[in-house]
Amino acid sequence: MNATLGQSLSGSTLMVVGPPNSVSQIGVEAQSLINSSNVDLAEGDSLTISPIQLWEQNPVTVSSGGDIVVMGVAAGGP
Repeated sequence: MNATLGQSLSGSTLMVVGPPNSVSQIGVEAQSLINSSNVDLAEGDSLTISPIQLWEQNPVTVSSGGDIVVMGVAAGGP
């Protein structure tokens, strides 16, 4: 598997994704780390980085297997 790093900007939040499931959110204006975590995904699944949307203040992405990942929100939604 080739290692890829992706990034996407929504408003003033930069989301950086590293293989296969690490995600960091960076506040561009404050130049500070907002959140960094690993997402639990099925074996062989990985995160995509485009497009990034915001659900309330939470960045959203989709895995290559079709799982919707809302960063910073527990399962079941806000």
